[in-house]
Amino acid sequence: MLQERRKNSRVSLYCMVTIEGKNGPRAVSATLADLSLGGCFINCASMPQMGEQFSLSFDALGQPVRASAVVRWLEPGVGFGCQFMRLDLRSSQNLHGIVSRLRGTPMPLPELPVFAED
Repeated sequence: MLQERRKNSRVSLYCMVTIEGKNGPRAVSATLADLSLGGCFINCASMPQMGEQFSLSFDALGQPVRASAVVRWLEPGVGFGCQFMRLDLRSSQNLHGIVSRLRGTPMPLPELPVFAED
């Protein structure tokens, strides 16, 4: 049996994601399965490299989220899992609100590493 390594609860969400990596921005129709305060899974036919860093942005429930992320695992032909590395304060608050609303229960504010906007 696989040991669960995630610290944060996950929710399912379908929305458009914009990914900006070394090849520039591209709009991707993606299912953000396992969206959590710590990361997400992006269903995508285009596979990045393990450990590749990129920026992503999406809007859910009227709340924009912008984050820097890193690819943590790949599922060839399906998509990839990523871990959020940096979020500005507003994105961190919005992400918390999205996950909380989709879970249907209030969640205490998490202790997230928050970085000032550049």
